[in-house]
Amino acid sequence: MQTTFGVTIPGLFNTGTNASNLALVGGDGSPELHYTIVGVGAAPVTYLHPNYIADDANSRWLSETATGSFNVATRTFRLVFDLTGFNPSTATLSGDWAGDNCGFVQLNGGPTSGTLPNSGSCNDTVAFQTLTAFSFSSGFVAGLNNLDFVVTDTGAPGGVRVDNLAGTVNVTGVPEPATATLTLLGMGLVGLSLSRRRSSK
Repeated sequence: MQTTFGVTIPGLFNTGTNASNLALVGGDGSPELHYTIVGVGAAPVTYLHPNYIADDANSRWLSETATGSFNVATRTFRLVFDLTGFNPSTATLSGDWAGDNCGFVQLNGGPTSGTLPNSGSCNDTVAFQTLTAFSFSSGFVAGLNNLDFVVTDTGAPGGVRVDNLAGTVNVTGVPEPATATLTLLGMGLVGLSLSRRRSSK
């Protein structure tokens, strides 16, 4: 008998973290290990402006350069994760993010979530002084998935930060432990019974 159960989606990392999903050490300019900037040759690096909500032990701010510049431009910071072998229709994902100055989160070019709070002028400080929640329960695909954080900067500096990123997805086709144990136990008892019968002849 087979069972279905949820597991943590592999490959989900906050911004500015190491392989253990803990914040990178060092000052501005530490290379990002998991996110890329779509269409830009340089990989993102850590950067913190004094007006930004502070980094913590689980994430750090990223920008295009160690000085925080991608002046008056839109950048897409992308995290790619793989759902090969999982059931994508059962996946869910959530987290918090902030950006300078306005933007949204997008999954595989489709659903969007977590639009940063702005009055419409795309320069409100609340967008980078608080964390905004986002979540997805659809739009996942088998294989590689693109989680995009699209940020428009209206004047240097500019940056993005992702925290509390987590998700689950179902795995199917795995033998149920209890059922497998009972099956093996039953087979053992049958074998023992046959052995005793042969011994008694």
